[in-house]
Amino acid sequence: MSDENVLASANEIVPSFIDSLDEDILDVAIELGELGIDRIVDAGVFADIPVIRTAFGLGKTVRNLYERNFARQVVSFLAGVRSGVVDDGAIARHRERLRSDPHYAEKELGYVLIMVDKNVDARRSKLQGKLYSSFVMKRIGWDDFVDACEALSRCMMSDMETLWQIHTGTLQQSDVANTFRTDRLASLGLIARSTKSLTWNDARPDTRYFLSTTSFGRMLCECALEGEG
Repeated sequence: MSDENVLASANEIVPSFIDSLDEDILDVAIELGELGIDRIVDAGVFADIPVIRTAFGLGKTVRNLYERNFARQVVSFLAGVRSGVVDDGAIARHRERLRSDPHYAEKELGYVLIMVDKNVDARRSKLQGKLYSSFVMKRIGWDDFVDACEALSRCMMSDMETLWQIHTGTLQQSDVANTFRTDRLASLGLIARSTKSLTWNDARPDTRYFLSTTSFGRMLCECALEGEG
């Protein structure tokens, strides 16, 4: 789906997204995420997710690559939301808030829909879903959620493994020749680096980067990467 298509159907798709933020539907999303895309796009399966059913029409088979990808990303996002929710009451209260304020709902869920529509890697959508769950649980604010999602969008997924290693202390330093991942993480404010030159006997000085997560990086780790293995 393109951004234009998502925005053009906002009056229908946003309410159906709200309906998808239901505990039972979120459980279905986790089950579908384990089945693979071929099962997800089967009309009898994805019809269980209101937002996907509304996006493509009840009974319509998802055929092209863009539609298949959108279905995959939405299911992965919802599965991420469910994996992060520890209080069903919180998701229910947030759902009612969205229903009571359509303007706010369109702003919030419109952002989410456009964001996941741009994703290709379903793992990114799942992590963004976990961040949304933290927002719903009031662990982070809206601006934190947006900033973290934008950071995820600008990273390679392999960068997240590096970030987690730095966060847990299993990666504490790197040499100058291997900084491409830490360069990206540092440019996004996720990690801090300090340099130190080490000299061994008569050898040329060896410059090392000592690495640590920033408060922003720790927030992303705790809200999105925790439990991902």
